[in-house]
Amino acid sequence: MVNSTYLSNIDRSYDLREDVEGQLPQVEICSVGSLPFNDFVIPPYQRPYKWTAKNVNQLISDIIAFRERKQYRLGTLVLHNNEIVDGQQRIITLTLLIRIMYDALKDEKVKASYCDIYKKITAFSNSDRVSFCNRYTLHNIVDNIHIIENRKSDFDKQLFDFLLTKCEFVVVRLNSISEAFQFFDSQNARGKDLAAHDLLKAYHLREIPSLSEEDSKNIDDWQNRQTSFLEEVFLTLFRAKRWSRGKRGRWFTKDHTDVFKGISLSDEKRYPFYQMEVIAHVFSTIYNQDPIRMIDKNHIEYPFNLDDQIINGGRFFDMIRHYMNLYEHIHQYGKILPDGSRAKEILNIISSYIGSERTGDGYVRDMFYTLLLYYIDRFGEEELDKVIPQFFIWAYKLRLQQSAVQLASVDNYASGWDSMFRHVYDAKTPYDIINVNIDGVQSKQCSGCEQVKEMFKEYNKYYGND
Repeated sequence: MVNSTYLSNIDRSYDLREDVEGQLPQVEICSVGSLPFNDFVIPPYQRPYKWTAKNVNQLISDIIAFRERKQYRLGTLVLHNNEIVDGQQRIITLTLLIRIMYDALKDEKVKASYCDIYKKITAFSNSDRVSFCNRYTLHNIVDNIHIIENRKSDFDKQLFDFLLTKCEFVVVRLNSISEAFQFFDSQNARGKDLAAHDLLKAYHLREIPSLSEEDSKNIDDWQNRQTSFLEEVFLTLFRAKRWSRGKRGRWFTKDHTDVFKGISLSDEKRYPFYQMEVIAHVFSTIYNQDPIRMIDKNHIEYPFNLDDQIINGGRFFDMIRHYMNLYEHIHQYGKILPDGSRAKEILNIISSYIGSERTGDGYVRDMFYTLLLYYIDRFGEEELDKVIPQFFIWAYKLRLQQSAVQLASVDNYASGWDSMFRHVYDAKTPYDIINVNIDGVQSKQCSGCEQVKEMFKEYNKYYGND
């Protein structure tokens, strides 16, 4: 059995608390092979099975990638009297995977050694406690069987053993049906799935063999942040990474979490294209942990850059802490930049002109700040008084040209072939950006944008007669 403190540092979305009978839920770590598949029940209030090829392939790839580890955590399974309250998607997928991996074994004597788990998952599949009558569920099960069968060449006895004995769940057993419905309601009626950033948190926590003090600080900082703030930060980072490569970035959803998954230091692969990240990781770790730091008090930050590979695990949480701080910092520039600077004047205008609080104006402002963060990520705070006017002219040119701005318009503009994001991506110095010529605006369609128009005039970028 494990305590609630341990569980809080693992993939979870359920807060341990006493149920109506005054008892704490039972919590334990269980290997896949020890799970009572034959006793599981899928209650009628559960959603349909909706995992698709992408989810299944990712699960198989993860299991293969971590097959040399002592343990690999698959997530949390929440039960009430063997009813699956949370974890249905993985459990159904695992029954399909185990069945096909078992069938892929050639040696009958070897297969005989797995007869117990085979009987369990067969009993689960055939039980009248598990109904697969939903058309959507049946469609996905059939599709995923084909997906798993196409991966048969990846399966062997060693991987099968790893799946059954080393892959684990945190199993939470609830004591009362009211607690089960409270959990179900909080996870489903209030928002169906975990947010994309929560899925990333769970993924990268599983990449940490044991939490360091720094890891705990980073995770505590994450936990103390408002969900809306985390969503804003991840959307900003996602858009910067996408728009700079000419790709759309309208929303950041759970289907885009791969953007924030990178290289694992536990699989011992060292491809040439990410050796620089490995070197930076090892050097900064050794430098900061050297006893000499007790004397000189120096510290170096890992050189994070949105265009580089992400290192999974603890370094991911370092990265998010870094970018949360940067996000907050750039949104304070209107207060902290020197008085009288053009950069400060522009930042104050874009947050205060008459129409600035409209939804479309907010989209443009978000695009501007995303571009500013992407620039600072590459070049620091060099030449801000020259760069910020460039970004302002480029971003607010879109605003002046349209009577209303939709999110789709911003997405198309930012991901276009001549986007300023692309210029920053290609730039070697700040002057490669400062010297970009941006065409002006001939007519103003935007009402309530007089201050913006006047600033365009000062830069000779407004050609209208009004």
